[in-house]
Amino acid sequence: MKKTVLTLAIIWMAATGSIAQTKTSNTATWVVESNLNHPGIQTVRFYDSDKHLIYTETIKARINVSNKKVQRKLNSMLDILMTTGKPVNDSNLLAASFKVKKN
Repeated sequence: MKKTVLTLAIIWMAATGSIAQTKTSNTATWVVESNLNHPGIQTVRFYDSDKHLIYTETIKARINVSNKKVQRKLNSMLDILMTTGKPVNDSNLLAASFKVKKN
């Protein structure tokens, strides 16, 4: 009986300790913005881990961000931008990736 109570107490303490830890987010992100007045035009902004804008592009297409394929493309674009370590001068980077016209 003592062993089971002691074992349960140890498991309980380990579980509550792991729940109490907060996850810090030091990752880069992307944001897709659209306008109600111009629904066919969307702006995609990429931010680094310090939340500084590293790249922005406006394209003439609707991007469905709930689609996993689109998320993978945007994440791969973000990885490319983060590995270069500097702002990109090519303004058609995203339009070429999605094969759409730039605004």
